[in-house]
Amino acid sequence: MKKTTKLAMIAMGLLIGFTGIWGHQTMASKMPSVPSNYVFDENKSRAGAVRYAPKSTTKSAYLWNYSHTKRLHNIKNYPNSDWYVHYASVKRYGGNPNVYYRVSSANNPKIKGLIWSGYLYRLLAKPLSSFKTDQEYQHYINTNRSQRLAKAIVALFPNSKVSLSLSKIKSNFIESNNVSPDFGNLINFNNLQPLSSNSTNNNINTYLIKTAGLAITPRIKHISQIMAEHGYTPSKRASMGNYSIGIFSTDGAQMPGKSNYFTSPYPMKTEEDELGSGAYFYLATKN
Repeated sequence: MKKTTKLAMIAMGLLIGFTGIWGHQTMASKMPSVPSNYVFDENKSRAGAVRYAPKSTTKSAYLWNYSHTKRLHNIKNYPNSDWYVHYASVKRYGGNPNVYYRVSSANNPKIKGLIWSGYLYRLLAKPLSSFKTDQEYQHYINTNRSQRLAKAIVALFPNSKVSLSLSKIKSNFIESNNVSPDFGNLINFNNLQPLSSNSTNNNINTYLIKTAGLAITPRIKHISQIMAEHGYTPSKRASMGNYSIGIFSTDGAQMPGKSNYFTSPYPMKTEEDELGSGAYFYLATKN
Protein backbone atom coordinates (compact mmCIF):
# COMPACT_ATOMS: atom_id res chain seq x y z
CA MET A 1 0.00 0.00 0.00
CA LYS A 2 2.80 2.36 0.92
CA LYS A 3 4.62 1.47 -2.30
CA THR A 4 1.51 2.26 -4.35
CA THR A 5 1.12 5.61 -2.60
CA LYS A 6 4.76 6.45 -3.18
CA LEU A 7 4.50 5.62 -6.88
CA ALA A 8 1.39 7.75 -7.16
CA MET A 9 3.18 10.71 -5.58
CA ILE A 10 6.12 10.32 -7.96
CA ALA A 11 3.76 10.18 -10.92
CA MET A 12 1.96 13.30 -9.72
CA GLY A 13 5.26 15.14 -9.34
CA LEU A 14 6.29 14.21 -12.85
CA LEU A 15 2.93 15.34 -14.18
CA ILE A 16 3.27 18.72 -12.49
CA GLY A 17 6.79 19.11 -13.84
CA PHE A 18 5.75 18.27 -17.39
CA THR A 19 2.73 20.56 -17.08
CA GLY A 20 5.06 23.43 -16.21
CA ILE A 21 7.19 22.72 -19.27
CA TRP A 22 4.18 22.33 -21.56
CA GLY A 23 2.68 25.54 -20.16
CA HIS A 24 5.86 27.46 -20.97
CA GLN A 25 5.97 25.93 -24.44
CA THR A 26 2.32 26.82 -25.00
CA MET A 27 3.03 30.42 -24.06
CA ALA A 28 6.13 30.41 -26.23
CA SER A 29 4.18 29.13 -29.21
CA LYS A 30 2.16 32.33 -29.15
CA MET A 31 5.27 34.46 -29.54
CA PRO A 32 6.30 35.47 -33.08
CA SER A 33 9.11 33.47 -34.61
CA VAL A 34 12.46 34.99 -35.55
CA PRO A 35 15.44 33.66 -37.51
CA SER A 36 17.63 31.30 -35.51
CA ASN A 37 20.50 33.77 -35.84
CA TYR A 38 18.48 36.69 -34.44
CA VAL A 39 20.58 38.91 -32.17
CA PHE A 40 20.07 42.31 -30.58
CA ASP A 41 23.07 44.07 -29.09
CA GLU A 42 22.69 47.44 -27.37
CA ASN A 43 26.16 48.43 -28.56
CA LYS A 44 25.03 48.10 -32.18
CA SER A 45 21.63 49.74 -31.71
CA ARG A 46 20.97 53.40 -32.43
CA ALA A 47 19.11 53.67 -29.14
CA GLY A 48 21.25 51.51 -26.87
CA ALA A 49 19.40 49.42 -24.29
CA VAL A 50 15.62 49.28 -24.81
CA ARG A 51 13.07 49.64 -22.02
CA TYR A 52 10.55 46.86 -21.45
CA ALA A 53 7.92 46.28 -18.76
CA PRO A 54 6.56 43.14 -17.04
CA LYS A 55 3.37 41.69 -18.49
CA SER A 56 2.35 40.78 -14.95
CA THR A 57 3.44 42.23 -11.62
CA THR A 58 1.80 39.44 -9.60
CA LYS A 59 2.91 36.24 -11.38
CA SER A 60 6.34 34.70 -10.99
CA ALA A 61 8.85 35.33 -13.78
CA TYR A 62 12.46 34.53 -13.09
CA LEU A 63 15.79 36.08 -13.93
CA TRP A 64 18.47 33.44 -14.41
CA ASN A 65 22.23 33.58 -14.59
CA TYR A 66 23.44 33.90 -18.17
CA SER A 67 24.07 30.15 -18.49
CA HIS A 68 20.47 29.48 -17.34
CA THR A 69 21.52 27.15 -14.52
CA LYS A 70 20.48 29.21 -11.48
CA ARG A 71 17.53 31.43 -10.64
CA LEU A 72 18.60 34.84 -9.39
CA HIS A 73 15.48 36.99 -8.99
CA ASN A 74 11.71 36.86 -9.34
CA ILE A 75 10.60 40.02 -11.13
CA LYS A 76 7.23 40.02 -9.35
CA ASN A 77 9.25 41.12 -6.31
CA TYR A 78 10.08 44.31 -8.22
CA PRO A 79 6.62 45.44 -9.41
CA ASN A 80 7.65 49.07 -9.80
CA SER A 81 10.68 48.35 -11.94
CA ASP A 82 10.89 48.32 -15.70
CA TRP A 83 13.68 46.41 -17.41
CA TYR A 84 16.33 47.44 -19.91
CA VAL A 85 17.09 44.87 -22.60
CA HIS A 86 20.82 44.96 -23.32
CA TYR A 87 21.15 41.83 -25.42
CA ALA A 88 18.77 39.31 -27.00
CA SER A 89 19.24 36.04 -28.85
CA VAL A 90 17.58 32.70 -29.58
CA LYS A 91 18.22 30.01 -26.97
CA ARG A 92 17.00 26.45 -26.45
CA TYR A 93 16.55 25.40 -22.84
CA GLY A 94 14.83 22.01 -22.64
CA GLY A 95 12.25 22.69 -25.33
CA ASN A 96 11.58 24.79 -28.38
CA PRO A 97 13.95 27.63 -29.27
CA ASN A 98 12.89 30.95 -27.74
CA VAL A 99 14.14 34.50 -27.54
CA TYR A 100 15.82 35.37 -24.26
CA TYR A 101 16.86 38.80 -22.99
CA ARG A 102 19.76 39.93 -20.87
CA VAL A 103 18.16 42.63 -18.75
CA SER A 104 18.80 44.92 -15.82
CA SER A 105 16.38 46.73 -13.54
CA ALA A 106 15.72 50.35 -14.45
CA ASN A 107 15.65 51.12 -10.72
CA ASN A 108 18.76 49.14 -9.77
CA PRO A 109 21.22 48.03 -12.48
CA LYS A 110 22.77 45.52 -10.06
CA ILE A 111 19.61 43.42 -10.42
CA LYS A 112 20.19 41.71 -13.74
CA GLY A 113 20.01 38.38 -15.49
CA LEU A 114 18.57 36.31 -18.32
CA ILE A 115 14.80 36.19 -18.86
CA TRP A 116 12.40 34.64 -21.33
CA SER A 117 11.10 37.34 -23.67
CA GLY A 118 7.48 36.32 -23.19
CA TYR A 119 7.44 37.81 -19.70
CA LEU A 120 8.07 41.36 -20.94
CA TYR A 121 6.55 43.80 -23.41
CA ARG A 122 7.93 46.86 -25.15
CA LEU A 123 7.09 49.99 -23.14
CA LEU A 124 5.50 52.59 -25.40
CA ALA A 125 4.29 56.13 -24.85
CA LYS A 126 1.73 57.74 -27.15
CA PRO A 127 2.07 61.07 -28.97
CA LEU A 128 -0.33 63.85 -27.97
CA SER A 129 -1.88 63.65 -31.43
CA SER A 130 -3.39 60.30 -30.36
CA PHE A 131 -5.90 62.02 -28.08
CA LYS A 132 -9.01 64.07 -28.82
CA THR A 133 -10.31 65.08 -25.39
CA ASP A 134 -9.04 65.97 -21.94
CA GLN A 135 -10.80 62.88 -20.59
CA GLU A 136 -9.00 60.55 -23.01
CA TYR A 137 -5.66 62.03 -22.11
CA GLN A 138 -6.35 61.92 -18.36
CA HIS A 139 -7.35 58.24 -18.64
CA TYR A 140 -4.11 57.49 -20.46
CA ILE A 141 -2.08 59.21 -17.73
CA ASN A 142 -3.96 57.29 -15.04
CA THR A 143 -3.67 53.83 -16.60
CA ASN A 144 -0.67 53.54 -18.94
CA ARG A 145 2.50 52.23 -17.30
CA SER A 146 4.67 54.66 -19.26
CA GLN A 147 2.82 57.51 -17.53
CA ARG A 148 3.58 56.71 -13.90
CA LEU A 149 5.76 59.82 -13.59
CA ALA A 150 3.13 62.02 -15.22
CA LYS A 151 0.45 60.60 -12.92
CA ALA A 152 2.59 61.37 -9.86
CA ILE A 153 3.26 64.93 -11.07
CA VAL A 154 -0.45 65.58 -11.69
CA ALA A 155 -1.16 64.34 -8.15
CA LEU A 156 0.99 67.19 -6.82
CA PHE A 157 -1.80 69.54 -7.94
CA PRO A 158 -4.84 67.70 -6.54
CA ASN A 159 -7.44 70.27 -7.58
CA SER A 160 -6.10 71.17 -11.02
CA LYS A 161 -7.32 69.49 -14.21
CA VAL A 162 -5.22 68.16 -17.07
CA SER A 163 -5.70 70.09 -20.31
CA LEU A 164 -4.86 68.38 -23.59
CA SER A 165 -4.64 71.65 -25.52
CA LEU A 166 -2.28 73.17 -22.94
CA SER A 167 -0.20 69.98 -23.00
CA LYS A 168 0.30 70.36 -26.75
CA ILE A 169 2.16 73.65 -26.28
CA LYS A 170 5.78 72.57 -26.31
CA SER A 171 7.80 73.80 -23.36
CA ASN A 172 10.58 75.01 -25.70
CA PHE A 173 8.21 77.62 -27.08
CA ILE A 174 7.00 78.94 -23.75
CA GLU A 175 8.71 82.30 -23.36
CA SER A 176 5.92 84.40 -21.88
CA ASN A 177 2.38 84.31 -20.60
CA ASN A 178 1.14 84.73 -24.16
CA VAL A 179 1.42 81.03 -24.97
CA SER A 180 -2.08 80.83 -26.39
CA PRO A 181 -5.17 83.02 -26.70
CA ASP A 182 -6.92 80.42 -24.54
CA PHE A 183 -4.51 80.56 -21.58
CA GLY A 184 -2.75 83.09 -19.39
CA ASN A 185 -0.83 83.37 -16.11
CA LEU A 186 1.56 80.64 -17.17
CA ILE A 187 3.79 78.99 -14.56
CA ASN A 188 6.61 77.02 -16.17
CA PHE A 189 7.85 74.56 -13.54
CA ASN A 190 10.45 73.05 -15.86
CA ASN A 191 12.87 75.94 -15.32
CA LEU A 192 12.71 75.92 -11.51
CA GLN A 193 15.93 74.89 -9.81
CA PRO A 194 17.17 74.70 -6.21
CA LEU A 195 17.74 78.17 -4.78
CA SER A 196 21.25 77.09 -3.85
CA SER A 197 22.13 76.43 -7.50
CA ASN A 198 22.95 78.85 -10.31
CA SER A 199 23.19 76.18 -13.00
CA THR A 200 20.36 75.34 -15.36
CA ASN A 201 21.72 71.79 -15.30
CA ASN A 202 19.97 71.45 -11.95
CA ASN A 203 16.51 72.61 -13.01
CA ILE A 204 13.52 70.29 -12.90
CA ASN A 205 13.50 69.62 -16.63
CA THR A 206 17.15 68.56 -16.75
CA TYR A 207 16.79 66.50 -13.59
CA LEU A 208 13.87 64.51 -15.01
CA ILE A 209 15.79 63.87 -18.23
CA LYS A 210 18.86 62.64 -16.36
CA THR A 211 16.78 60.35 -14.14
CA ALA A 212 14.41 59.01 -16.82
CA GLY A 213 13.09 55.57 -15.95
CA LEU A 214 14.30 55.54 -12.35
CA ALA A 215 12.12 55.06 -9.27
CA ILE A 216 9.24 57.54 -9.13
CA THR A 217 8.99 58.37 -5.41
CA PRO A 218 12.46 59.91 -4.82
CA ARG A 219 12.18 61.97 -8.00
CA ILE A 220 8.79 63.35 -7.00
CA LYS A 221 10.20 64.18 -3.58
CA HIS A 222 13.09 66.06 -5.19
CA ILE A 223 10.98 68.21 -7.51
CA SER A 224 8.47 68.83 -4.70
CA GLN A 225 11.27 70.26 -2.58
CA ILE A 226 12.35 72.54 -5.43
CA MET A 227 8.80 73.80 -5.92
CA ALA A 228 8.39 74.38 -2.18
CA GLU A 229 11.57 76.52 -2.18
CA HIS A 230 9.87 78.73 -4.76
CA GLY A 231 6.68 79.03 -2.71
CA TYR A 232 4.74 76.16 -4.26
CA THR A 233 4.17 74.23 -1.06
CA PRO A 234 1.60 71.41 -0.87
CA SER A 235 -1.04 73.82 0.45
CA LYS A 236 -0.29 76.36 -2.29
CA ARG A 237 -0.52 73.69 -5.00
CA ALA A 238 -3.80 72.44 -3.55
CA SER A 239 -5.21 75.98 -3.81
CA MET A 240 -4.56 76.17 -7.58
CA GLY A 241 -7.85 74.64 -8.65
CA ASN A 242 -8.44 77.46 -11.15
CA TYR A 243 -5.31 76.40 -13.06
CA SER A 244 -5.08 73.78 -15.80
CA ILE A 245 -2.11 71.42 -16.15
CA GLY A 246 -0.15 70.97 -19.34
CA ILE A 247 2.04 67.89 -19.20
CA PHE A 248 3.84 65.46 -21.46
CA SER A 249 6.03 62.57 -20.36
CA THR A 250 7.84 59.66 -21.98
CA ASP A 251 10.25 58.98 -19.10
CA GLY A 252 12.40 56.49 -20.98
CA ALA A 253 9.61 54.77 -22.91
CA GLN A 254 9.66 54.58 -26.68
CA MET A 255 7.32 56.74 -28.74
CA PRO A 256 6.90 55.53 -32.33
CA GLY A 257 5.15 58.61 -33.67
CA LYS A 258 1.84 58.66 -35.51
CA SER A 259 1.97 54.96 -36.41
CA ASN A 260 3.55 52.02 -34.64
CA TYR A 261 6.23 50.98 -37.11
CA PHE A 262 7.82 48.33 -34.89
CA THR A 263 7.75 45.08 -36.86
CA SER A 264 8.49 42.80 -33.91
CA PRO A 265 7.87 42.64 -30.17
CA TYR A 266 11.59 41.92 -29.87
CA PRO A 267 14.15 44.74 -30.00
CA MET A 268 15.53 45.30 -33.51
CA LYS A 269 18.71 47.31 -33.94
CA THR A 270 17.41 49.24 -36.96
CA GLU A 271 14.13 50.28 -35.30
CA GLU A 272 15.06 51.28 -31.78
CA ASP A 273 15.54 55.00 -32.38
CA GLU A 274 12.55 56.55 -30.61
CA LEU A 275 13.56 56.48 -26.96
CA GLY A 276 12.11 59.37 -24.97
CA SER A 277 13.21 60.88 -21.69
CA GLY A 278 11.95 63.11 -18.95
CA ALA A 279 8.80 65.18 -18.77
CA TYR A 280 7.66 68.77 -18.99
CA PHE A 281 4.75 70.36 -17.14
CA TYR A 282 3.31 73.79 -16.51
CA LEU A 283 0.12 75.41 -15.24
CA ALA A 284 -1.99 78.21 -16.67
CA THR A 285 -5.43 79.71 -16.21
CA LYS A 286 -8.05 79.64 -18.93
CA ASN A 287 -8.87 83.02 -20.45
